[in-house]
Amino acid sequence: MSILWERGLVPWLNASATPYSGAQAYFYDAGTLTPHCDPERFPVVANSGGMFPPVFPAEQIHYHLRIEDAGVSTIWVVDNISVPTTVVPDPPSGAPTRNIWC
Repeated sequence: MSILWERGLVPWLNASATPYSGAQAYFYDAGTLTPHCDPERFPVVANSGGMFPPVFPAEQIHYHLRIEDAGVSTIWVVDNISVPTTVVPDPPSGAPTRNIWC
């Protein structure tokens, strides 16, 4: 499974509140410059409003992200981003279980 990259849902804006049209997002394996996504979608390019198309990193991984503007200047870099899981872990063996409904 995978989880939607939530930073792609909001426009990336510069200090003047102008969208980073054509910004590029590079997803790498954590600690490397090895592309993490499909080569056909590398880099992921933002639209004229500075919003990226849906990106779904795999669950339970760590990745490195670099965002550049259309002029190839780095906007943001962060490494070792953790992708959460949507899978509920099994309880430890022999642990009592009970269902809680909200």
